[in-house]
Amino acid sequence: MKNILIILLFLCFSCKQNAQNYDYEVEDSKTAYDMSSWSNDQKNDYYEKASNLIDEFFKRENFKSLNKTEFNKTVYNKLGIRIDTKRKYQLIPYSIFQKDSADGYDNQMIIFPDKRIISFTSELPLLNKSSLKLYSNPDELKRLNGGISYDLVLNKILFNENIKEIDYWLKQESLSDLFIDLVANYHFDDNEKIFRFVINKLQNEIDKNTYKIAYLQLLFYRDRKQIDKNFLLKIVKLDKDKKLYSHFKNIIISEFSKDEQLIFSKEINEIYGIDGSELSENNLTPNLNLLLSKNSSTPEKVVDNLIFTKDENNSLQINKEILDYISKNTTRENSGYLVALENYIIKYRYTYREVWGSENFSKILAYIFNTTYPLRKKYWADKFNEWYNGKPDDFLGDGSIWRDNDYYGLPKLEEYVNDFRKTYWGEPK
Repeated sequence: MKNILIILLFLCFSCKQNAQNYDYEVEDSKTAYDMSSWSNDQKNDYYEKASNLIDEFFKRENFKSLNKTEFNKTVYNKLGIRIDTKRKYQLIPYSIFQKDSADGYDNQMIIFPDKRIISFTSELPLLNKSSLKLYSNPDELKRLNGGISYDLVLNKILFNENIKEIDYWLKQESLSDLFIDLVANYHFDDNEKIFRFVINKLQNEIDKNTYKIAYLQLLFYRDRKQIDKNFLLKIVKLDKDKKLYSHFKNIIISEFSKDEQLIFSKEINEIYGIDGSELSENNLTPNLNLLLSKNSSTPEKVVDNLIFTKDENNSLQINKEILDYISKNTTRENSGYLVALENYIIKYRYTYREVWGSENFSKILAYIFNTTYPLRKKYWADKFNEWYNGKPDDFLGDGSIWRDNDYYGLPKLEEYVNDFRKTYWGEPK
C-alpha cells in the first residue's frame, strides 16, 4: 500500500511539473502561438503568465488599476461588456461583421478579470527567452513600441483618463486603429474628443475604403443585425454634411438582401430625419419636420441631444431650426416639445456651471425664453400666473446679462422680457 501511495504521489508531482513547463520557445511571428492543439491547461498557463508580464509592466508605468467592482462596472458602462468573474481570462467574441475572424486575421480583445486589465491578442507577449528578457527591460520595450504601448493606452483611456495624454495620443497615427476599434466596434463614446476624432477620420477616409467593416460596426450592435439608434443619433450630430449617411446607405445596399435594405434604410432615414421621397436637390438636406414628428412621443430625446450642443472647440452650438419648429408647431394640444424645452432649464438649473458655464447657460436661457414665452402667452394666458408662480427667475435668468449681450441678437427678446415684467410683476415698461 505504501509503495502504491509513493507511485501516485510521484505521478501527481510529474503531472504538475509537466503542466508548468510548456515549450514556448517558438519564432516570433503572427502565428507563433497556434492554440488550436493546446489543452485548456496550457491556455490557462500561457494567459496567466502573459497577464502577469503585462501587469508588471503596468505597475512600472505607475498605472493604477480599479477595484473589481469599479472595473466590472466601468467595462460594462463604456464597452457594453459584462465581466465573467469566474474566469481567469475572457476572450470577447468578434463582431458579427468581422468575416476573417475565424481564420485568426482579426485582432481580439481579451480581459483578465483578476488583474483588472484589458489587452488585445496581438499585444500579448511571447514567452520565449528573448521576449522575457525584453519584458525585464522596460526602456527597451518602449523603444521597440515607439514609446507607446497599445495595452497601456487602452487601459488608461478606460480607467485612468488624462486629457493631456489623450491629446498627445490623438496625434499619433499608430494609435488611429485603436481609437477606431473602440468607437466603431464597441460604440465607445465616453470621451468626446476620441469620439469626434474617429467620426471625422471615418468621414475623410470614405473614398479610400480602408475601414469598410468599421462603417458597418458604427451602425449595428456587435452581436446582432440591429441598428443602435441611440449611438447613431450621436453620429448624426457630427455628420452635418451627411458624408456618412450616404456611405451608410451604400453599405446597406451592398451587404444586405432587398428586404433588409428596406428595413435598415428606413431606420437610418428616420434617425437622420430624411424622407427618401422628399429629399431636396442636393439629396442630403434632412427633412426636419419628419425627424421631429417621428420623435413627438419622446420630445426630450431631441431637446436634450440636438438643440444645445458643443463643437470640437467646446463652444456652444444652438440649433435654431428646431427652436423655430417648436415656435411654429406648438399648440395647446401639441405642447410636448415646449414642455421638454422648459424642463431642460429645470434639469440643469443646479448643475449648469459644471455642464455649460454661466455665460453659455445664460444664452441658453435666453433662447428658451424667447421661444417659450410667446407660446405661453398665446395658448395658456389663463394659466400664466399658475405656471410662472414661484419660478420666474428659472426662466428669465439674469436680465442684465441679456441686456449687456444685446439680447444675443434675438429681435423680440427685449420685448418679451418687458412684457413678462409688466404681466407678472405689474412693472411699467
